[in-house]
Amino acid sequence: MIENTVLSYSKQIDCPVEVIYQEVIEETLQFFKYYDNHITQLQEQMTIKKPFFTKTTKERVWGKTTVIEMKENHSLKLSSSYAGGNILQCFLFETVNGKTKIEYQEANSFTDKSKQVNFFIVSLLYRFVFKYKAAKRLKYIATKVA
Repeated sequence: MIENTVLSYSKQIDCPVEVIYQEVIEETLQFFKYYDNHITQLQEQMTIKKPFFTKTTKERVWGKTTVIEMKENHSLKLSSSYAGGNILQCFLFETVNGKTKIEYQEANSFTDKSKQVNFFIVSLLYRFVFKYKAAKRLKYIATKVA
């Protein structure tokens, strides 16, 4: 796999870390249940199969998303993989000056160099889309726990 840079966005929320962590877990559980209604609880190594749209060519591909790590009140890490590569998604939580800092990170890696080059070009614009979507996602979480 060829690694790419990590994109990240963070937000401070005036709410205990435990509440925010639990909300992210609940939202992720609902996402997993959408693709597999037999899921009742989020656990490490749990996997769902789902379609993806690639960032470079916008083609629909099948892949899987796996919960790779759950550290209560500290982190949630997911891995979404398909034939052309992998996306590592991380939610990181910490208390800063009495508020909770939640950071969302995304790292893309690819199976071959041409896909890496294509993503490098697309990522110049994708960074803006990433920040917009990450800000929207974290704002949504903040409104849910308010």
